[in-house]
Amino acid sequence: MFYDAINTLKRLPQVRLYLTPECVELPFLAAIFLCLQAELSEALWYRYEWVFLSPKTPLDAVKGITYRHILVYMGNEKGHIPTFFRQAAFVFTPYLDFAHAHENVHVIPLGCNGHMPSLPVLPMSQRDLFFSFIGQVLPERLPFIAQGLNFLGTVKPYDHLKAYLTLTPRFQSGLSPEAYADILYRSCFAPVPPGVSPITFRLCEALRAGCLVVTGPLPAYAYLKDLPALRVSADWTELPPFLLSAFKNPRGMSELQQNSLSYYQRVCSAEGVAHQIASAIRAVE
Repeated sequence: MFYDAINTLKRLPQVRLYLTPECVELPFLAAIFLCLQAELSEALWYRYEWVFLSPKTPLDAVKGITYRHILVYMGNEKGHIPTFFRQAAFVFTPYLDFAHAHENVHVIPLGCNGHMPSLPVLPMSQRDLFFSFIGQVLPERLPFIAQGLNFLGTVKPYDHLKAYLTLTPRFQSGLSPEAYADILYRSCFAPVPPGVSPITFRLCEALRAGCLVVTGPLPAYAYLKDLPALRVSADWTELPPFLLSAFKNPRGMSELQQNSLSYYQRVCSAEGVAHQIASAIRAVE
């Protein structure tokens, strides 16, 4: 699948690809740029050279960046953008520390981990897990972990439901992608705590799965403005009462699920991201 994605991107005209098969965003990128090629006019596509790169790309490989280049910068979880990227026409990236912001930098949704399959979406009434979280233990997640455990101690009135909480020592060291997907697609709520970056794959994965997203503070990225989610403070202390209150309103849960699925398709899907990129390019033409 990942080599197929690489070959898809390499076959696109005007593309220089410096991403390796270990880049889990590759299938999502391939889907985005197939959509984008169909959306942009041929003249507009050929006006630029498209460069896919990451912090691991040798700088010698990207010398000579000019206003004729569009950079797709992946894997920069700290949000740092090299200063010389300002010479490019556009930089599209899923992570941005606003201290490194420049007018040519545009934040796009990270998408889903390419290893994770997409499954049929169940309505809220058919889900047997109150919430689930499978992820790496990080200092940034300790407030969520504490409150998640606290929640499990207060959920007795709904003990016909289950919860799934698995903590792992590193990224992708827990369940198989298939088992992870099965659990997520059966979950009513999907807490999305920060990782090394405030944005993680889990956000888009949970939206695609039709879960109700619960998140702490998020960066002021434009695409997150209308995110349908239950918002809690950075210490996650509202998590237990928020979940219990939401679960007492099944109609509201179903409505939020539909809003989440609609938002994912409009904003975070390959088609949605391709449209955002195309709109940014057309806006300066």
